[in-house]
Amino acid sequence: MPCSIAEAFIIFSPCLLVAIIIYANKHYVESWRSVGRFLIITVSVASLFFSTFALNFGAGYHTSSVDELLGIDRRDVSAEELRETAEILVEEINKYADKLTIKPSGSSTMPYGYRKLSQKLTEAYSKVCDEHEFISRFPSQVKPVMLSEPWTYTHISGVYTYFSGEANINTNFPDYTLPYTAAHEMAHQRGIAREDEANFVAFLVCAASDDEYIRYSGYLNLYEYVANALYSADKEAYAEVRKSFMDLIMSERRYKVDNGYGTLSNKPEHDRQLVYHHGMLKKFIESELYIRLDKKKDGVAVQQIYYSIAAGVAMIFATAVGWYSQMKYGNITWPLFVVLVVSYMLKDR
Repeated sequence: MPCSIAEAFIIFSPCLLVAIIIYANKHYVESWRSVGRFLIITVSVASLFFSTFALNFGAGYHTSSVDELLGIDRRDVSAEELRETAEILVEEINKYADKLTIKPSGSSTMPYGYRKLSQKLTEAYSKVCDEHEFISRFPSQVKPVMLSEPWTYTHISGVYTYFSGEANINTNFPDYTLPYTAAHEMAHQRGIAREDEANFVAFLVCAASDDEYIRYSGYLNLYEYVANALYSADKEAYAEVRKSFMDLIMSERRYKVDNGYGTLSNKPEHDRQLVYHHGMLKKFIESELYIRLDKKKDGVAVQQIYYSIAAGVAMIFATAVGWYSQMKYGNITWPLFVVLVVSYMLKDR
């Protein structure tokens, strides 16, 4: 289907909710028992969907990481290494500057539609799959979202919906972000769950493409991630790297700034806020998608049985002492009161 099923579901979800309320009001209001049965059905359906997600796509958060599968050493990098990486990326980006079609606004134009983009990315994925068997090989299509303009206010450029299996992209973002975003969401389609790993796979795919605009998109988007990290580590080095940009690249970035998209600028306070919010958004997304494990020790049931037996023996002791004291001292006397208090203290220990 050319349209997004997930988007259609969201659009019509208010109608679905009203229909469910009307149906429940008609069939599940005879008694509290009926209401309880409806609530149990609702919770069961929600649990089924959550369990399906957790046991399938969610399991991807607990598989071997991409760096392990690729044999790459994941470690902290220095500001100098970030600067060298940024310079390499800028050099690659500048190669395509004279080959792009430019809009009057100053930003580049993707020279084909979304169906063609999907075909080109599928071909690029086939090349990557030949080198890395852990990436699944199958044809897929990206879905442009109709409500992209209001969606832009969330600063989210794409999303993968597991239950419909769709890679949805925000078409209101600058064109140069679209191929990389599409490759990122297609990585999720292929079981790459972690966000940073989907970013890396998207870059591998874009770099492997025969299409110059897709390669340009991959290098420029990766540069923005590296630039954010370099800005945090060494602002002077970041400023030096920016000077090597050609005019086209600067116009792409000015276009993002002028239209309110998040990007680094020459305003220190704005840049600090952007880097901070980018980090917070990344942590929020990864923490919400990450499945937390509730680890329990072995033998908990047996341990609780032992505790129960111990509590029973202690209660027998306290009851026996209280019974004996009442027989000896009678009802509610000071000696009986003291004995009961002391016996309870001993029982509790």
